[in-house]
Amino acid sequence: RDSYIIEPFMEETKPPVNNSPNKENINTKKNALKGDSDIFSNLLKNLENEDFLNQEIRILSEDLAKNPDAFNYVTRGGLYLLLKKYQSALNDMNKALKLEPENMDAYFYRGVIQLSMRSNTGSFKVKRGCKDIKTAYKAGQQDAYYWIKDNQELLKRKKLNIGN
Repeated sequence: RDSYIIEPFMEETKPPVNNSPNKENINTKKNALKGDSDIFSNLLKNLENEDFLNQEIRILSEDLAKNPDAFNYVTRGGLYLLLKKYQSALNDMNKALKLEPENMDAYFYRGVIQLSMRSNTGSFKVKRGCKDIKTAYKAGQQDAYYWIKDNQELLKRKKLNIGN
């Protein structure tokens, strides 16, 4: 049986440090972050609410019909993944990569989707899924790093070995 190797990403990237804070910039950033955290908090509260996810998919679909962009395809594909609509999720990641071939988020999520589909589709999807996650991982995509770290047992159990 084939084994697929995903090499660990050795360095974690760190956010840039701004050594020259001024009061106005700090207050502006705090207000912006509060707004972002409210939106993020609302999303987190509703991740298991199928009606909410479908509503968000409808909104994104309307936006994509007017202006196709990789970010919205990745976002909608992620929502499809949460709903376990794997083929729709995979289609969106492919569209995102067609628009932005270097979009590491799309590579990562496409890999996760393909591994999620693995029970029904055989080793080709597993091999391609590992390759996509590895591509994102090597590029320093943080979700790929943490996904591999958190799923080592699954990867080992399915003979998807992690090597150095």
